[in-house]
Amino acid sequence: MAKKTYLVLVMLLFTFLFIGTQACAYTSEQWSLLVNLAGRERMRTQKMTKEALLIAVGHDASKNKETLKRTIENFDTDLKRLINGDSSVNLPQINTAAIRTELSSLSTQWEAYKKLMTQAVSGPQIDVAQIAVLNKPFTETANKCVFLLAEEGTKDTGKAGSNFVNYSGRLRVLSQMMTKDTLLIVLEQDKDASMINLQQSLDDFEKTLQALQSGSEELGLPKMSAVELLKFKQEITAITDIWNLMKPGIQKFIAGTGTKTDIPDLAKHSSDILAAIEVLVLKYGSRV
Repeated sequence: MAKKTYLVLVMLLFTFLFIGTQACAYTSEQWSLLVNLAGRERMRTQKMTKEALLIAVGHDASKNKETLKRTIENFDTDLKRLINGDSSVNLPQINTAAIRTELSSLSTQWEAYKKLMTQAVSGPQIDVAQIAVLNKPFTETANKCVFLLAEEGTKDTGKAGSNFVNYSGRLRVLSQMMTKDTLLIVLEQDKDASMINLQQSLDDFEKTLQALQSGSEELGLPKMSAVELLKFKQEITAITDIWNLMKPGIQKFIAGTGTKTDIPDLAKHSSDILAAIEVLVLKYGSRV
């Protein structure tokens, strides 16, 4: 009887140990890396499109061709890392079926979109109409990947770190999306839809920036203490300062008064704010 009881206790112990090891598939740091990397890919769906359209309107074409070429290469590299993992930076291979399905869809869509982006680099023709058609579903798939990863990371760790990385990273994609839509308007491509999208992106940008500071039950972002929020004050202020310069140009296009002459300033602010947001995302990532 004693032997039987002992065996039952041993089996229970191993069961609890197994459950314990399965409770967190990855560490908080690994989830942060996954969400941030997927978020960068989401942002690049807009950044590379912005760069292609800047070439199409003739703004700093040579420089933007070089930048676009690097963005294509970076997207390629990081998509493979998301699918296969990268042990050199402790990035695990994600095994959740739903996420792998979306990553597979993203990879398929990338094959077609990459041709359009490569064409923009090599010239002379840029298929703006086809870019406008394919960009939306491409970005939507990338967005699904990020949100699924953030949701899985939050469930796995019981912490909100993945959500903070996701939503701070969402500022990246919105900043590039707004610039892209102004360029579509200049190129007279889907003007009405682009004006509507601009207003939505502007509202989402400000809502997200505010939620990162004050918390949001809707977005799954708990309110930080005053002491903790102070740690991010410098980064938030830098983003806000650039946004205050960028926002009037976006509003001009929403109102229908923006023109090609507004593009140089918007292009500069777009690059500046992206760099500032990247610092914030990395800081949230180190906080998990």
